[in-house]
Amino acid sequence: MRIFLSAELGDAVKDRLEKAVMDFERTGLPVKWVRRDNLHLTLKFIGEADAPVAEDIMGSLGRCTEGLKPFRITFGGLGTFPVNKPPRVIWIGIGNGAKELSELAEKIEKGLPRSAAGITGDKPFSPHLTVGRVKGSIEGNKLEELKTLASGIDLGSGMVESVALVKSVLKPEGPEYGIIGKVLLK
Repeated sequence: MRIFLSAELGDAVKDRLEKAVMDFERTGLPVKWVRRDNLHLTLKFIGEADAPVAEDIMGSLGRCTEGLKPFRITFGGLGTFPVNKPPRVIWIGIGNGAKELSELAEKIEKGLPRSAAGITGDKPFSPHLTVGRVKGSIEGNKLEELKTLASGIDLGSGMVESVALVKSVLKPEGPEYGIIGKVLLK
């Protein structure tokens, strides 16, 4: 199964972000926008793993997050990956709370069980919220128009209160996510 670890977002945050994504969608850009229920903050993409590895990861999450308290993050700014190349991913940045989110991701990375070694990706963590995947090409001026639109939208803030192990099933209409388990920050 394909799995990843994420910081889950509350309903009020998802509602605000969904409205912003709907505004972005009206631009008509060739982008597959992320559905409300799939909005999350990826802390660590793990990839293909079998059930025993997922169980090991769930068992380690409590230790990874021990002593960490819930924290507030703010959303703002729009960017793309990769940098200095045609965009494939459109994301919303994290302002306040980016340091705490990075520390959480680092603790998880260091605390993953040995059974997960070698299957996890090696990309460095970059605090962001993916909101779209580009399905064609976007002219530079259209991307700037989208960034200008995003700068006029108050995306607000939200609390990071839990870390979830999520299963991802890829389907033609988009990924379907299911929470395998989660750990609350206390």
